[in-house]
Amino acid sequence: MNRFRRSLPLLSSVLALLLLFSACGSAGSGPADADDSADSSDSSTVSFGAGTTAGDGRFTLYYDSGDPFNPLSSTSSYNCAVMSLVYEGLFRLDSSFRPQPVLCESYTANSDFTEYELTLRAGVKFHTGSVLTASDVEYSLDAARNSSKYGQRLDCISVVSAVSDSVVKITLSSSNSNLPALLDTPIIRSGADSASAPAGTGPYAFSAGSLELTRFSGYRDDVSACPDTIFLKSRGTSNGMVADFSSGAADLLLFDPTGTEELNIHVGCETHNYSTSQLQYVGFNAASPVFSHAEMRKAVACVVDHQTIADTVMKGFAVPARTIFPSALWYYDEAWELKVDSVSREVSALYAALELDDADSDGWLGFPDSTITVKFIVSNTNSYRVAAAKKIAAALSGTGINTNLEILSWDDYTAALQAGDYDMYYAEVRLIADFDPYLLIGTGGSLNYGGFSDEALDTLMVNYLSCSGDAQVKAAGDLCSALNEKAPIVPVVYKQLTVYTRRGDVTGLDPTPSGIFCNLPSVAIEPK
Repeated sequence: MNRFRRSLPLLSSVLALLLLFSACGSAGSGPADADDSADSSDSSTVSFGAGTTAGDGRFTLYYDSGDPFNPLSSTSSYNCAVMSLVYEGLFRLDSSFRPQPVLCESYTANSDFTEYELTLRAGVKFHTGSVLTASDVEYSLDAARNSSKYGQRLDCISVVSAVSDSVVKITLSSSNSNLPALLDTPIIRSGADSASAPAGTGPYAFSAGSLELTRFSGYRDDVSACPDTIFLKSRGTSNGMVADFSSGAADLLLFDPTGTEELNIHVGCETHNYSTSQLQYVGFNAASPVFSHAEMRKAVACVVDHQTIADTVMKGFAVPARTIFPSALWYYDEAWELKVDSVSREVSALYAALELDDADSDGWLGFPDSTITVKFIVSNTNSYRVAAAKKIAAALSGTGINTNLEILSWDDYTAALQAGDYDMYYAEVRLIADFDPYLLIGTGGSLNYGGFSDEALDTLMVNYLSCSGDAQVKAAGDLCSALNEKAPIVPVVYKQLTVYTRRGDVTGLDPTPSGIFCNLPSVAIEPK
């Protein structure tokens, strides 16, 4: 089964497992983030004051001075929040990961979803005054395909060509009926990919020579409920940023509640949580004498307490991942989920099929001809992931499987993954927004660290992206059914991220995986 997604070298792929919070292209920019071990703080408590102090009457956003305002290369979450006011994609993802048209007015696809023709929205202007054309889109998508930030996401694209001024043709290397979900990448003017702040088509433009955004008079939609000018302030330490937010010198904070940052906010504010494609999961070493057995992998799936991990370990800032697909996904079906009436009864049946028993009466189960000791590894870079791994290790040990959890430094963790020195591992990855799991569990997938391979499962993954509508829902169900039985990985939770705004300053804000301000025509900003 041939797949055409680029496979990254193993060690560089491993670095994608533990993520920095990034609001920039978070819906499917693919595995391109580093570990989060640089921040020594490892708590995420947020306290709120009762009232809201008067601000300065200006709407001010943070930015990172060391990162460019180039949407094809910037990775700073704060810069990306700013740029979501300046740049737009052909589509944007809503809160259920459904692609909504922005610069694309309509599209058609051939029967096997390997060719698309997209008609652009008429009359869209760049901040320079020039009209958006198909040549700009061709240039932007080619530049994104060749970037480290979007290259993995758009690796299924073979050719982009401007058919006319208003029509773009995209040819794929393999079927993908979810292509529009990948096309929220920013569109810039042709030839401007290396500019520090290229012209966009969004409701705000960078003011020349100053750290301000100015409302674009040529914007096609009414955004008069937002200020004429948005000011930018270089971010500093977490304490300094919170102090500015509390005093009204800055008006928005981004936060990963289960990350490594602590925020103590002493002012009334409003909280906006939103879904992500950031999946935490248990992976297995396919060469392990224990987890080469599907029954053992499925036993782990049965004992994972998804709800408790989401509600208690992750403090409610995650949702249970009972399938490879997030429950927020617009075509999600609860029928896809693994149904376990009784964990003890289900696990006992799985162990009985393997003839496990406690032959030496030491309290631990083993195979008829060998004992079982499971080596479960997790990186020490995030206390929430460590706590989730501890919960799972204790649950598995409670069924009679001797499970040793090793909490490793980042370097030791990646070395163990590379050497195959583990039976299970706990990890986090940001999936691409078409939710094709091939990179993670497909034969030869660049994130398939355990070396799992199953030709029938590979075929089901291909089928999932080869159809649409009811047929795709059925194909997704068939895939989930096979995953429930073979359990190449065990999904645990999908994370949520948070935006804080000062109380009363912003209404209608609906952050989505595509960006903080991607629904700006529906937002009103009135800084106090």
